[in-house]
Amino acid sequence: MNLCLLAGRMLRNATVKGTDRKVLRFTVETRDGHDEGELKERVNQVPCVLFGPTPELEQTLSCQGEGRRIELQGRIATWGDTQVKSGAEVVVFNRSLTFVKD
Repeated sequence: MNLCLLAGRMLRNATVKGTDRKVLRFTVETRDGHDEGELKERVNQVPCVLFGPTPELEQTLSCQGEGRRIELQGRIATWGDTQVKSGAEVVVFNRSLTFVKD
């Protein structure tokens, strides 16, 4: 089973692609704490994509997303292979994204 549960802050406002079938792309920053002896906290930047957002969610994430704490569920999608540039992102399940109050 490919299931990802993610919580963190949006690094910047989401970008919107498409007109008929819209796609939102954004990055979530997560923090892992640190190992003994390390002073800095480990920070991860996780690219996310959401297909067919509601107009309200599109407006919020594209105009007021930066710094917002969010939680979401999705699946990990990868592309490429070891011979060429490869990558991964979280494909967010519709209606799973929620805002967390500070």
